[in-house]
Amino acid sequence: MEGEPLETLSVKELRRRLAEKGLDARGCLEKADLVQQLQDADEAHPVVSMPSPCKGNTIHNAQCGKHMLLTLRVPELQGLLVKHGMQEALSSAREKEELVEALAPKLAQCPICLDSAGVDIDNAIGKRTEIRCDGCRAPFHRNCAAGHMKAAAEAGSLPLCCPIPACKERWRAPMVTWALNEQELDQYNACVRNVRELRQQTSQSNGSIPSALASPRPTQRL
Repeated sequence: MEGEPLETLSVKELRRRLAEKGLDARGCLEKADLVQQLQDADEAHPVVSMPSPCKGNTIHNAQCGKHMLLTLRVPELQGLLVKHGMQEALSSAREKEELVEALAPKLAQCPICLDSAGVDIDNAIGKRTEIRCDGCRAPFHRNCAAGHMKAAAEAGSLPLCCPIPACKERWRAPMVTWALNEQELDQYNACVRNVRELRQQTSQSNGSIPSALASPRPTQRL
């Protein structure tokens, strides 16, 4: 069974595998969300044991930002500059180190509140206080990300994406369940269901397939 494609497994088996990996399936409503969360976990690269400027529970922003950026290829760095609207720095930089120096300050602050972003552990809930978007590498405080998620759901701006205009990376179930508490998650899911029902009604009246059903939604329950 371990070698079977995830899509062929039962919902019960998918949930069992998530539990074995210590992952929370509460934010998954559809089978596709369970599959996506397992695939994301399987594709994650292990942490390499090596000297790092990151000590204890706090990541020192400037040092770790540069440390992370230096592991990227030049085209990736150039793409990040574009996503953050830093075309001027892109045109003037000639070396990889110059690209890193330009990006590091931008990636050391939350783009929503503009405060510095250090990865601390909130001992009360056992969660990190910030996380980075996979698309633009920007760090978001948990409360800031939660505010964006709730506002997007209430406005019907779904599927949920990064708020940086040039990024628009899809934020999936693991990120939503990280940011929202149980009550907020219930409210978010209610908004998602309302949006889906509205789009279904609209598509039925227009005789088309609802766009909301063409792709999996990030935080919905089975």
